[in-house]
Amino acid sequence: MNDDVKQIADAASSGYFLDTQDEPRVRRARDAVQLGIGLLLLLVAASDVVRLSSLQESINGVSAALPGWAGLIFWSSYALAALYALGIIAVSLVRARRNPKTARDIVAAGAAAIFMTFMIMQWKEGIWPRLLPELGAETPEPHFPVLRVAVVAAVVLASSPHTTRALRRFGLIMIALTVVASFGLNFGYPSDAIGALGIGMIAAGAVLLGFGSPGGFPEPAVVAGALGQLGIVVHDLLPAADQSWGTRRLVGHDGQGAEIEVKAYGRDAADTQWAAKVWRALWYRDSGPPMASRMQAVEHEALMSLFADRAGMSVAEPLTAGLAGDDVAILAVHRPGPALASVDPEEVSDTFLTSVWQDLVRLHSADMAHGSPRTEAIMVTSDGHVFDDFVMGSLGAGDRINLDVVNLLFSLAAWADVDRAVATARAGLGDERLAAALPYLQLPALDRRVRRATPKPKNLMKDLGAAVAAATETEPPEEVKLRRVSVGSVLMALLILIAANALITQLAGIDFAAVWDVVRDAAPLGILLAYFVAHLSFVPEATGMIAAVGRPLPLQPVVILQLSARFIGLAVPSAAGRVAMNSAFLMKFGVGPTAAVVQGAIDGISGFIVEAFILVIGLMFIEGSFDLGGDVDWQAILLIALAVVVVGVTILFLVERLRKLVLPVLKDALGSVTSVLKDPRRAITLLTSNFLARLALAVALWLILRSIGIELSVALVLVVTVATNLLAGLVPIPGGIGIAEAVLTSWLVLVGVPETSAFAATVVYRMWTFYLPAVEGFFAMRWLERRDYL
Repeated sequence: MNDDVKQIADAASSGYFLDTQDEPRVRRARDAVQLGIGLLLLLVAASDVVRLSSLQESINGVSAALPGWAGLIFWSSYALAALYALGIIAVSLVRARRNPKTARDIVAAGAAAIFMTFMIMQWKEGIWPRLLPELGAETPEPHFPVLRVAVVAAVVLASSPHTTRALRRFGLIMIALTVVASFGLNFGYPSDAIGALGIGMIAAGAVLLGFGSPGGFPEPAVVAGALGQLGIVVHDLLPAADQSWGTRRLVGHDGQGAEIEVKAYGRDAADTQWAAKVWRALWYRDSGPPMASRMQAVEHEALMSLFADRAGMSVAEPLTAGLAGDDVAILAVHRPGPALASVDPEEVSDTFLTSVWQDLVRLHSADMAHGSPRTEAIMVTSDGHVFDDFVMGSLGAGDRINLDVVNLLFSLAAWADVDRAVATARAGLGDERLAAALPYLQLPALDRRVRRATPKPKNLMKDLGAAVAAATETEPPEEVKLRRVSVGSVLMALLILIAANALITQLAGIDFAAVWDVVRDAAPLGILLAYFVAHLSFVPEATGMIAAVGRPLPLQPVVILQLSARFIGLAVPSAAGRVAMNSAFLMKFGVGPTAAVVQGAIDGISGFIVEAFILVIGLMFIEGSFDLGGDVDWQAILLIALAVVVVGVTILFLVERLRKLVLPVLKDALGSVTSVLKDPRRAITLLTSNFLARLALAVALWLILRSIGIELSVALVLVVTVATNLLAGLVPIPGGIGIAEAVLTSWLVLVGVPETSAFAATVVYRMWTFYLPAVEGFFAMRWLERRDYL
């Protein structure tokens, strides 16, 4: 009887659950993001600082006033979500013999959500949650968090890698209905439901990160069936050893024994989801095919192969491309020989390698780039070679041409040796083309698969750069001398910190015991949330830097660079430290030192424009918030400012040495600013990034003030933080140590915050936005150095 039940369950679930037992498990960035978002939602919901009780009570009041049929819909949705989650668990347990990992993931996530909900409810309210509240009292009371929402979210999200797209979408609908029904039935406020959703995301994300997610690739049998629908019969189809991101690569043969390579994009391949593609494109500068759908990916690669063939390049012959049914997009190509990577270098002549380079020149002459030329993408034939794998190819290549040269050069050097790679490149490309790629000979310029070709890529890249410079008689790009931090500079920063805070204490006469009392009585979750919000400012700072450079850069190391700058700002007492770091970083991506300096100027100018706009708008519309203690003679201030500008310009033109130093930089900066203004998208990105970075810091201070019981508007706090940044920046002290604390305290007192509370908020704010990031920046800089970004 039990076997009959299992057979019926397997038959019923085969169209909804995937057979993921034998698929490789990987830890995906998507799951880490899900966990992080869940943690943020939980912190926001649990913090009394951001719980807008009056608004939430109004929402629940509106829900209570709805007609009876609306309550019936809420009740039905709430019960249906529970039955759906129980059904997912039951089916996974029935299939446990066949797919034990699926059952383990789903049950573990559900159990984790129940455990966290029970513990939080005991901690917050000292009670245990009811499992079936819809069957309980007629007048339920809201509680934090809502158990049903947490469990349904955890089960649905944990099961998503194991289910088909249709079931995943239905599960998301169930989560949304549960969230709305929970406060519609008064089982919790909206924030209670959002916090429970965060618990579910944490539970599912932690389980999938801990055990890994299945690859989501289509099975060979499914691919073979899809090929049959397209009129191609392939035998002995097996996964290839070289698997590229987001695609399943398989190898088989036709009836005559000719080898065929198949790339399959399955509907349920998890990494082909749009969110994952966006994440990889931003974070790693490696999004896979730049398309929105699997069919577009196939069409793109087939089109690139066709255009490359028209340009005179030898390419693998496409056999078929299309969408088989509604499940799998297929691209099948003929493999006329083994990959160059699998051939002994001693069996390959220099003439052959030169012809490979000449073939790449033909592609580049048509303003096209391969995207990832490497020994695995070149097949050896009886009469020569062919190129394959145009998935990262692009038209209108631009700088990608130099990246092609760097990737193929490195791949050949790892496969054979440096001398052969450089010699054949000179013969096939010419010294001029090879020398043009010299600034791009940096590890960050390499495709991930190319970089993995050798266990010591950094050493190989160094040898390769020296060999290219010597062979082409070209001066290698001068490395930026990044000033390392000495013990003396750190001690100097500490002494400045001690002296500055002693000065603040004497000037303000602040009672530190009272300050400690304010901090001790603050809402801890609000203070903790402020820490995370402050760190969010590094992301728009990074996007602003990318927009200022005007060249695609991976977001991950650029964000970490912003954190490293906090450490350099503390330990190196001048702006030269940050300029040198940015120059060293950008040179790894082929950006020269002058461009790096200009990037800083563009970013600084745009930041000043944003801050000036915030101050003008803020002072115009925030009435009655500032007491400047008398009338201000704005005419005199403007005259003084104008006089300072006139004197500065006069000195610049009278001192020839100063003019020769400053004017070229100003000319480059003006040209770069003009180029930014000519590109609306770039200009908007730059200005928006600067605004969001300042807004994140303002929200962090607002949360700190709310945590200690001070009510100010976000707009007013934004004006205060911007004004503090401008004034503190006028004093040449690393990180504005001491000065920033004094200025911010004064501004807060000026807008009506008690002196003790103002200084307490300032200390926490500076700790979260400067001192702790400076410590974290040391480890961030070490991370960049280990990966050859600095």
